[in-house]
Formats: sequence, structure tokens, C-alpha cells
Amino acid sequence: MDKNGSARVRALAAELKDLREKSGMTTLQVSRRAGYSPPVLNRMENALREVSPEETATLLAIYDIKGKDRERLLELARKSQEPWVEITVPPFGTRTQTLANFEATATRIVHGSMLRIPGLLQTPDYIRTVAMVRGTQAGEIDELVDTRMARQLVLTKRGAPKYLAIIDEPALRRRAGSDQLMADQIRHILDIAGMPNVDIRVIPFDHGLHDGLSGTYIMMDFAKGDSVVRFDHRHSWMFLDQPALITKYREMSDKLLRVALTSAETVKFLGRLEAEFRVKAKRDGSWSHGVAEVQP
Repeated sequence: MDKNGSARVRALAAELKDLREKSGMTTLQVSRRAGYSPPVLNRMENALREVSPEETATLLAIYDIKGKDRERLLELARKSQEPWVEITVPPFGTRTQTLANFEATATRIVHGSMLRIPGLLQTPDYIRTVAMVRGTQAGEIDELVDTRMARQLVLTKRGAPKYLAIIDEPALRRRAGSDQLMADQIRHILDIAGMPNVDIRVIPFDHGLHDGLSGTYIMMDFAKGDSVVRFDHRHSWMFLDQPALITKYREMSDKLLRVALTSAETVKFLGRLEAEFRVKAKRDGSWSHGVAEVQP
């Protein structure tokens, strides 16, 4: 199997390819302007060849990228072989675009979600409610919703990756807004669970403690290159690509599956949970409510 570069190298390659495509230029046109052969540029864009800071600067000049975006991409090039940990979280769009680029090329995605419903399964109303609770600025919420909904298209595209979501039961029962909102959210998960490339598995609360409680993670496998694990916290995020650590998370995923409900049991559980939320919504008079009445 061909071996791609580090997580930073691959993220930079994906962004450079995206910038070229948005510019409307072909690899031949860019190669001529940059002084590279088309095969060299192709290898850069597919992370089969590391891109130096000088080469990155040349390409960014061709694509007319300036300011903060230029500095951010040059930093990726300068630190291409360093562990990728961001303590001061970059703008929302930056951290999401990097994840979306990885998801778009993944052949398999495993999301171990212990606190909230996974992003690829969230409804717009659920996203808005979580954003308001977190204090997201009103002007950024619509962007957040649009970006996450665009990410979700990866599950329905041609050649979609296999997607496994392992969700702790409290994440599904923790109400975000109205009971109707939650009922609709659970129904949405049930609809996605019917897709041939999707497997939803719930870890029942009655099981007690389990290894996944150490934190939420996303593990992505690729046709070429090593797998990547992503963590995302309020004030930091990181990508891990060291094979020994990937093995640990693969083993943990296997252990979680052993204590989770089967796919069929999960569907039955979600059906009962949806009914519970709908009963509460009618009883409490929240049936007509949409997004939660949460102060931003």
C-alpha cells in the first residue's frame, strides 16, 4: 500500500488541491507557473510528496491567498512532521474544513461519541441548540449549521465511506431543547441507520463503566495512508496518526462494540426512545416548539 504523509501533510495537500480547483486552473497550468512538472504537483496534492514551505508559498501566491489563511497553511508546511495539537483553537471554519477533507477521502469512519450525538447525525435544530448553549455568536450559528450539513453529505455521496457510530446512551437521552426536537433528532438517526453503509450502535446505560468514557473520538481509515484519530475539545483539538496509537483506538472500538447493543437492538431502542420523547412532548405541551428556548 502506498504510504501518504503525516496528518499535517495530508491536510495541506487537500487544501492546496481545493484551492487549485476553486481557482479554475488545471494541474498543467499551475505547474507551468510554479516551475514544477504536472506529476510533481499531482504527488503534492495527493500527499505522496511533502510540500516545503517555499513550495507552499509559491502555490499560495498563484492562488492569490493572503493574510491569515496564508500564514496558517505555511505553518502546516513548516510543522509537517510534528504532532498535530492545537491548544489555541483556530477559527471554526478552519478546524471543520480540515476534518471534512479527511472525511471526504476516508473509506471508513468510526465515531465514538460519549457526550453528544455525533456531528454527522445531528439535525439543524440540534446543532443550533448546542451552539446556543455553548455561547456561539448568533452570526456564526447559521455558518456552523451550513458547514455541518455539508459535511453530512459524505454519507450519501457516491462511494460513501462505511460509517460506524458508537453512542453512549446518556448522549441520546440528554435533552437538547424541546422533547419534540429530540424526538425528531432520534427519528433522523433511525432514518440514517437504514442506509447500507451506516451502522449505529448504542452502549446501554445499564452496562455501567466502559473504556469509551475516556473521551469522544473520530477514527478515519483511508485507501492509501495510515489512519487518523481526531479529538476535539472546547479549547483544543488534535489529530493522531502514529500507528501504535491508532492500534489502541482500534482495539478500544472493538471492546466498545462488544458491550454495545447489536444493530437490530439499537434500532429497537431508538424506536422506543423516539416514542418516549413524543409522549413527553404531547404531555408537556411542547409539541409545537422548535429549537429550544435557550438564551445565547
